Amino acid sequence: MELYGHDRQKVIVIDNDMESVEPLQRRLQERGIRIVHLRVGANAKQIVKTERPAVIMMDLMLPDVDGKKIIRELKDDWDTKGIPIFVISNYVGRLDRKTGPSVEGVYSKPIDYDRLIQHAEGVAAGLKIFTQSNM
Repeated sequence: MELYGHDRQKVIVIDNDMESVEPLQRRLQERGIRIVHLRVGANAKQIVKTERPAVIMMDLMLPDVDGKKIIRELKDDWDTKGIPIFVISNYVGRLDRKTGPSVEGVYSKPIDYDRLIQHAEGVAAGLKIFTQSNM
C-alpha cells in the first residue's frame, strides 16, 4: 500500500507537552524530517488533509479534544485512514486496543524517542513512504 501524494518527509506532531515535543522534533529534524506541530486538536483532521504527512505522532490528552476522537475521525476518513498514527501519552491505558481506534504504535511517556522513530520508519518503509535514502 502506498500513500500517493503524501509528503514522505513530513510528520505531524499533536501534543501540548513541550517537554516531549522538543526532543522529538530535534531527533526528527536531525533525520531531515519536517515537523508540523499542533498544540491542540481543533482542526487536526483538516490540517492533516492539507499537509498530507507520512506519519502522525500524537498525545491522547489534549487541552481541547480527546485524542481518541481525533484518531477515530482520521481512521474513518478515506483521505486520511492510511496515515500511520503513533500515540505518545501518559495515558496509554485510556486507549482500548480491542475496541478503540486502530493505531500503529503506542508509547508511554517518558518516550524512548529513538525506538519510536525507528518503529515509525519501519512502518513507513512498509508503506513505501520513507526510504533509507530519505532517512
